[in-house]
Amino acid sequence: MPPAESSDSAAMSAQAELHHQYLLGLELTVAANERPEVVGEWMFRLFRRLHEEKFLSSFAKLGLEGLPDAVACARYHTLSNVIGGVPVEYVEESDRKAWVRFRYPRWMFDGPTICGMPVEAGRGFLRGWYAQNGVTLGNPRLGFVCVSEDVTGQFGFCGYFREYDRDLSEDERLVFAPDERPPPFDPDRQPAAPEAD
Repeated sequence: MPPAESSDSAAMSAQAELHHQYLLGLELTVAANERPEVVGEWMFRLFRRLHEEKFLSSFAKLGLEGLPDAVACARYHTLSNVIGGVPVEYVEESDRKAWVRFRYPRWMFDGPTICGMPVEAGRGFLRGWYAQNGVTLGNPRLGFVCVSEDVTGQFGFCGYFREYDRDLSEDERLVFAPDERPPPFDPDRQPAAPEAD
């Protein structure tokens, strides 16, 4: 039998869930009252700011320093989400190509929220965070290829970080390739967060 959750831990879990529900409500409020382009721009700005605050500062904590950039980015998104309770699968094809596949239920568009979100919301999120990873790392060849999106009725959010043989333009940092499929997931190769000191 698992140990009982402490009252502090239970309070923190309740607070986290409350803030999560506020975010979902805010997403739906904005989506219901603004044009899809406005929703996409709002999500871009929100996640661009979070990216600037959190991305690099977490690399050492997650043991990602010294890894190839595509691998480090895919592991970052896998580990940071799994630590937060969001199921994500990781598949490393090579030093220059590594996949992330988010499993349902999706935290960001939890429950019926996904039904009210325009495609621009997810794309704003991707432009604000995933498309910025190479820029932040100082690697102009690194981009993200999205092969499936949640709100389009595909198989959920999935894609890969890829390091190309040339520098990418701003419009090439995020591309969509809905005909591609991820390689099989091997749970034995799923990265684990480093032990806390």
